[in-house]
Amino acid sequence: MRTAAICPTCATYINALCVVYDGPGLTNINVAPLDDLDEILQKINDNLVPVYGAGLPTNSAIYEGQIYINNVTEKVYIATQTGGGAADWVELAFQSSIPTTPSLASVLLVGNSSITPIIIKNLNVAPTQLVTIGYDNVQISDAVQGMITQYRANEIYAEDTVTGDSLQIAIDNTQNQTITFPDNSGQLALLSDTQLNLQDVTDNGNLSDNPIFADSFLATPAYLSNFASSLGYIGNGTTAYGTLSLKESSTGAGFSSTIKADINLTADRSISVPDANGTLVLSVNGITPSTAGDVTVPILPYKVYVAKISQVGASPITVDYLYQDTLTNPVTFAYSGTPGIFEINCLDFDLATTIGFFQQGAGSGDCTFQVAASSGTVTMITSSTGVLANGLFSYSHLEIRVYP
Repeated sequence: MRTAAICPTCATYINALCVVYDGPGLTNINVAPLDDLDEILQKINDNLVPVYGAGLPTNSAIYEGQIYINNVTEKVYIATQTGGGAADWVELAFQSSIPTTPSLASVLLVGNSSITPIIIKNLNVAPTQLVTIGYDNVQISDAVQGMITQYRANEIYAEDTVTGDSLQIAIDNTQNQTITFPDNSGQLALLSDTQLNLQDVTDNGNLSDNPIFADSFLATPAYLSNFASSLGYIGNGTTAYGTLSLKESSTGAGFSSTIKADINLTADRSISVPDANGTLVLSVNGITPSTAGDVTVPILPYKVYVAKISQVGASPITVDYLYQDTLTNPVTFAYSGTPGIFEINCLDFDLATTIGFFQQGAGSGDCTFQVAASSGTVTMITSSTGVLANGLFSYSHLEIRVYP
């Protein structure tokens, strides 16, 4: 047996503190160059052990291959990366928990998805009956009956594989629709079987309280089916008001615009149409008229520039979204070359009339404004703990007002 010699520096047989490590940093066990042997052994004992917890691992792994054990579910996780928080960990599956012949139910319980269609076969009959579940359709193939039925998000398709005859029910709506079938047996009527013209209806001697739409009285027959207008009323004959309905061209969606009088009129009214082409104004900047037809538009006592801004590195301020700009001259941005000092330039800016407002979005740090009277420049200064720095804000609110 070899007898250890006494260290000439620390004069001890064990835990020689004078034995130090002189290699590169060992990140897995947090060992740095010049750590002594006693400290290195302690770090190995502290770091190369599993991590325990009562839930899913959420903290970043210290090193790849680190083990995490859930004390409650007894599940084991291994780190495949570091620095990603919960994304660092992957659950380990033990061979005993993996079925040797997994059923469809056991696969679906895992919550996996597949771009390959799922086929369910009835093996008890011949020829084949099967259901195919694709990513955008479900198809039922019944070779016994000679039929194929396919369901999609916007259509139902059925085909007789013997005769080649098919039926397609397509849905092409711009909004939700509900179709109610009668509580009776019978055959559905086609659209061509249900079309009645005005002559067919009036021949029966029926009366209606609804407006009657008639073809425009134009001499050229080609235009008769393209436009229609109607004079009518809404009400019960005692309290009623007139309407004028203008139907859209038959090549469009077939909607109509209705002009009607207010049922609560207090006097005779006259509306003049201007001698000009144009479109009726329904609102001004989202402000709708009052019942008297007046639109009140608020006028700001100043010009304003409002935007959402960000700043990264040694670059000028960038505009993420411009909300409002009523300034006379354009606004430009520049980096001064000094960290934390950025220029916002516009000939409208003046020392006596310009005010800046800033609301922090993402990021951290302080921001102040200075307005140069002669250059038309607003200087924006950003700092963190009193030190000028770049990249301290993003998606933040900037508002600059210029009063008269």
